[in-house]
Amino acid sequence: MPTASIAVSGNIQQALISNPQIGPFLLNYAAPVVQHSRVNLVNGSVDVSVPASVTAILIVPPSNNTNALTLRRESGDPNGWSLSKTMPTLLSLDTGQAATTFRLSSTAAWTVEILFL
Repeated sequence: MPTASIAVSGNIQQALISNPQIGPFLLNYAAPVVQHSRVNLVNGSVDVSVPASVTAILIVPPSNNTNALTLRRESGDPNGWSLSKTMPTLLSLDTGQAATTFRLSSTAAWTVEILFL
């Protein structure tokens, strides 16, 4: 059976408080779904299917991307969240998540990688 872990840690230099540390946070997945997808975005929106029992979604745009990337909960969501154009986005979900979809919107055609755990 596959396992997965993601570590998040870091330091903030020149912060208002003396160099606070982040984490380390270790996210362990004992029985991840582990599905890797490459989603071809268009100038508009694309629905992304999330497998049942997923507890994390990692969205990884290309490091040289210059196009806007917006995460929307559903097709009727007028605003959504503007994601980083070049940095990964990690969404941690509650266990027992039912299969669902979310929508990614972009201002141009390009490919984003998505890892479901």
